[in-house]
Amino acid sequence: MTLSDEIINTVLDVILPAVLSLLAAYAAYGINKAVVWLNTKTQEITDEQQRMLLYDALRDVSELTHKTVSTIEQTTAKALRERVKAGLASPEELTDLAKQALVEIRMSLSPNARYLVGKHFGNIDAYIRKSIETKVFELKQSGQGAS
Repeated sequence: MTLSDEIINTVLDVILPAVLSLLAAYAAYGINKAVVWLNTKTQEITDEQQRMLLYDALRDVSELTHKTVSTIEQTTAKALRERVKAGLASPEELTDLAKQALVEIRMSLSPNARYLVGKHFGNIDAYIRKSIETKVFELKQSGQGAS
């Protein structure tokens, strides 16, 4: 065996495995960084999708509240308020209208919308009640609802 054969054997036996181990470590590090980056991007996409779903659910609640309260106001509430003022109906009947609106709105929402709003705002019924009260107040302020 010549000196050059011994050098080649030494390189193949000692140095080459060390270099390959170092390259494997760098590759593992790069793959790990890529996996972390991919997980972060996937989470961002998921968060954005959830945000959009929540936004859609809140928009649905708002639209349903507007339509339901406006319809009840136009068809029932004004006349009922007059009857209450005249002593021909009890104030509880007005409260029953709000309960009716709550049920109509809740039942019109998709199960997913009810879940998302409840998850992010606590109680879906409480959120809808507040939306109803806000819409009634807006109608009264705009002159569309009776005092």
